[in-house]
Amino acid sequence: MIQWKTSRIPPVWLRSGSLAIFLLFGYLLFSHHQIQNIPQPELPLKTSNSCIGYEYAPSIVVSVKTGATEALEKIPTLMRTTLQCIPNTLLFSDLSQDLREYHLYDALDTVSPSTVSTNPDFKFYIQQQELWESKRNVSSLRGVRNPENPSDLAAWRLDKYKFLHLLEKTWRMKPDMDWYFVIDADTYVLWPNMLNWLSTLEPDKRSYFGSEVSIGGVRFAHGGSGIILSKAAMYELANNGTAGKWDKKTFDKCCGDLVLSMALGEHGTTLQDIWPSMSGETPFTMPFGPGTPEYWCKPALTMHHLTPGDMVELAKFESRREEKSVSFRLQEISSLAKSSPLLATIDAC
Repeated sequence: MIQWKTSRIPPVWLRSGSLAIFLLFGYLLFSHHQIQNIPQPELPLKTSNSCIGYEYAPSIVVSVKTGATEALEKIPTLMRTTLQCIPNTLLFSDLSQDLREYHLYDALDTVSPSTVSTNPDFKFYIQQQELWESKRNVSSLRGVRNPENPSDLAAWRLDKYKFLHLLEKTWRMKPDMDWYFVIDADTYVLWPNMLNWLSTLEPDKRSYFGSEVSIGGVRFAHGGSGIILSKAAMYELANNGTAGKWDKKTFDKCCGDLVLSMALGEHGTTLQDIWPSMSGETPFTMPFGPGTPEYWCKPALTMHHLTPGDMVELAKFESRREEKSVSFRLQEISSLAKSSPLLATIDAC
């Protein structure tokens, strides 16, 4: 009888397979560990009353614009504070990825291959894609400078191409909604005020709202303060191949919110300024005082440049308000900022 000899050393294929499984498990464990260990601020407790007054929210789409190197730091807190009651929220970055339970769409994957290969601003985009494929982590690219313009961050130079593409994508994913709202990942929206205001307007009219900035005689809505487009304005913008037409022209422009205004202007849609209700200030930089009466008695709609910790503090501040049906006015925020309280002026509004 033939006796087959068996080796105590596993076959090469078995050893290789075991090693691969071990390495994969280690990578997944390490990646999960990385994500979980990024500090997250303590969030306000959700209650059954958290979303009372948000009945108009399903008529609105919010598109969040961020970058892959900052998304993990900002998106989870944003989603669990100011956006927790907004059902139609889309997250756009310069990389397709999943962060915990949140999916980020690549806003730039519809840019033509010829633009990506010839435009130096897209070198960072290519580098980021390659690093993600190999490492599944792009944090090492944070702070990288644009080689053609070393004074600019590479991610910032790339950001301006996102606006028109993400709006076209938003329309395809959520067509025929009443309002389309673009914000940054560090923008906070005071939704009870915002929803009350939008519900009084007509989405079938072409409307473009925001906090006005002007460069070279062109008026445009500051992106960080939020940009609001009506259904009628979005329909014209998103169904004419606008993004592709503007990609080359965007290279010489400073920023994407300026480009968006110019593109809208081609269709006869011009900005309606909502400053200071839509503001680029934080609760801690609002210039409250006797010399700035324009900030008194105005409803607060948006604020910008909030850290995740700032967002949590403002969400807690909102939840502590006893009169939630009363419009949240800008001067109330002065008490959050621990500046000279102006709450006495509320009764005079």
